[in-house]
Amino acid sequence: SMFLEQFGYSCKVASNGIEAVEKVKNERFAAILMDVQMHGMNGLEATRLIREYERQSGPHIPIIGMTAHVMPGDRDRCLKAGMDDYISKPFNPDELQSKLHDLLEGCIPV
Repeated sequence: SMFLEQFGYSCKVASNGIEAVEKVKNERFAAILMDVQMHGMNGLEATRLIREYERQSGPHIPIIGMTAHVMPGDRDRCLKAGMDDYISKPFNPDELQSKLHDLLEGCIPV
């Protein structure tokens, strides 16, 4: 979150996938950084549920998947789950800023 604040974004943290889905249902977000490996409900399942919710409720929120354990096929699994992009951890802050900029082009940081 420190990097995001340096980039001019405010952020909220969800401690697991269930909490992430609930936050999306109750608040507006410009983008989501989704940890793929979370306890309880992983980021892929949380993304699928967010995409289901969006189909009924409104606009598409860009989601960037994040994972520390890069395995062959991870990027494809993230995209199939409904994520817009993917970044491996530890990530390069400039790469993250560039991905956010591309996904939020035309949006003003909040």
